[in-house]
Formats: sequence, structure tokens, C-alpha cells
Amino acid sequence: MSKNFILLHTRHTPMSFLLPQIQQEVLVMWGRNDEILEPSYAERFQATLPRSSLVWAERCGHCAHLEQPAFAAEQILGFAHKLTAPVKEAVTVASG
Repeated sequence: MSKNFILLHTRHTPMSFLLPQIQQEVLVMWGRNDEILEPSYAERFQATLPRSSLVWAERCGHCAHLEQPAFAAEQILGFAHKLTAPVKEAVTVASG
């Protein structure tokens, strides 16, 4: 990965090597028309983050939350709901 793939804003430290270590669910929302970080980076983020979901914001640039706030909110709330939904556990019944 290029050193510019992801940079921490403080001191512009490359942080790409840390992404695969993130074990939490991650929502990657990317504008199809992003001119700051090209859209091909979205697939790289998704491939690098082990538990990520990619959502495309169509007709959107770099700031989906500003350009399409209703869409962004819907995606974020849906993602959060999925994370907080109760897990249905399977019950195994042993035959005797």
C-alpha cells in the first residue's frame, strides 16, 4: 500500500499497517465522485479492514455526510442497528 493510503493528521504519520488489526465492524462509506481520495481506495479500505462493509454514495464527492446527509444518516443508523441487534443463538438438542 502506498504511504499516502491513510495518514494520521498529526505529523502525517503513515498508518496503513494498522488497518488489518482493527477487529471492530467498520462502515466504509465512499462518494463515487470523490476527487480528494479516488474511489479505487474504497475497495482497498474494504479489502484491508477485516470486518468492513462498503457503501457507495452515488453522485457524491468526498463528504457524504454534508452532500447527502439523509443518505449518510440512513446508512450509519442501519449499520449501528445491525451492530446492536440481538444475536439469535442456535440451540442444539442432543438426542438421547
